Amino acid sequence: MIDILVERILLFLPNVNLIQLKIEQTETDENSFEVSDRRKGTTFLYIVINEDNNLESFSVDTDYFNQVSTVEKENVIELSRNIVNEFIIDDCDLLHLSAAIDFDGYWLIEFIRKDSFMGLELPNSGVSIQVDKNGLVSGATFINEPFEIEEPVMTITTEDAKQRYLDELILAPMICRFDTDFIGADDEYHLVYAVEDFVMDVGTNGEIHTIEMFDVQKAEYIELSLVEKSLDKDCITACNQSILFLQGQYKNALDNFRLLKEDYQDLEDEDSRFRFTFQRFERGIRVGNATIRIEVDPQTLLITDVNTDSEVLVDLSQITNQCTIPLEEAIEIYGNALEMELCWSKEVEDDQVLYKLNYLSSFPETVGHMRAIDATTGKPWIIDTSYMEEF
Repeated sequence: MIDILVERILLFLPNVNLIQLKIEQTETDENSFEVSDRRKGTTFLYIVINEDNNLESFSVDTDYFNQVSTVEKENVIELSRNIVNEFIIDDCDLLHLSAAIDFDGYWLIEFIRKDSFMGLELPNSGVSIQVDKNGLVSGATFINEPFEIEEPVMTITTEDAKQRYLDELILAPMICRFDTDFIGADDEYHLVYAVEDFVMDVGTNGEIHTIEMFDVQKAEYIELSLVEKSLDKDCITACNQSILFLQGQYKNALDNFRLLKEDYQDLEDEDSRFRFTFQRFERGIRVGNATIRIEVDPQTLLITDVNTDSEVLVDLSQITNQCTIPLEEAIEIYGNALEMELCWSKEVEDDQVLYKLNYLSSFPETVGHMRAIDATTGKPWIIDTSYMEEF
C-alpha cells in the first residue's frame, strides 16, 4: 500500500527514479515513512498515513531537487488542485479553493470543506499545500477526519450579536510599533488603544464565547513591589532572584516592569524550572509584547535562562502616554467598522469533532482586521492582508 502511495506522490515531483528508491518505516512511529535515494543515500520524502492507510501528510526535502524555474500563482493553484483530486475521494465536491497565501519563498494554498446546506466553510477541514516559488511541491497536510455539524439555535440577530460583542470589547492603552503587519506602517512607536483578544465569538443562541472557556486567562500583571503578597511562598524566593536580576540590568526596574500572573506551581518534573515573565511598562503604559522571560532552578535558585525581547531595549521616552482620543470615541470608531458574520467554529469534545455556528467579528470594508486605534489621532490600525487572496 505504501509503495502505491509513494508512486502517487512522485507524480508531483520532478525526475525521481523509482528503481533507486528505498522506503522505510520510521523507528518511532509505525504510520510514518521515509523515502530515500539509494544511490545518493539521501532521504528526500517523509510520509504520514492514518489508521485507514490514507495520506495524512507529506513533506519534501527541496534541497534534493535542482528545480530553479519561477512559476505563476495560477500554475501553483492548478497544481494544488490536481493534488487534491488525486488524494481526496470522498466529498471532494464539498472542497473549495479558500485562499492563496504568498509567503516569502513559497505559496500556501488552502482548500476548505463547506457544509452542504449553508455553503459556509468548515475551518481546519480540508487540504493545505505548500509550493515553493520555483513550482516544487514541498509539502501537504490532509485533514479528513469524521465530524458532526450541530444544528444551530438562532435566537439572536446579527445586530444583537454585534452589540453583545461590543459590550464585552476590551480596548486598552498600549505603546506599540506600527510595523509592516499593518497597512500604511511607518515603523514608529505610537500610543494606541489595542484590542485585547478576550471575546472569540458570539453564539447564535446569544452566548458570549471567551478565551476563559478554553482555560486561557486574561493577561493580568502584578506590580513587583506586591509580588510577596501575590505569590505562593514556594516560588517567592525564586521570583525575588529574578527581580534582583532585573534591578541589576535595568534602571528603575520596579517601576518599568510587572510580573505576568501565571500558575508558577505547575512544575512537570524534578528538572523543571520556575519561569517568570516580566512585561515592560513605560510610565504606566504597557509596551507591546516587550517581555523578559527568566528561568530559575527551584533547587539552587540560580538563574538558568534569560530571554529578552528586543522591544525591552527601545528608548520610548519621547512617546506620549496621554490619550487625546477618549476611549468612548475609540470604541465608536471600532464599532462603525465592525460587522458580525455567521461562521462555523471547530470544537473537539470527547475526541469527536463538532462544528457550531457562531457570529464572528469581521471588517469587510477594511479587508483586514482592526487591531488598534491611535490614541492621539483616531487612525485605525488594520492588518495588511495583501499577501493573501481569498476566494
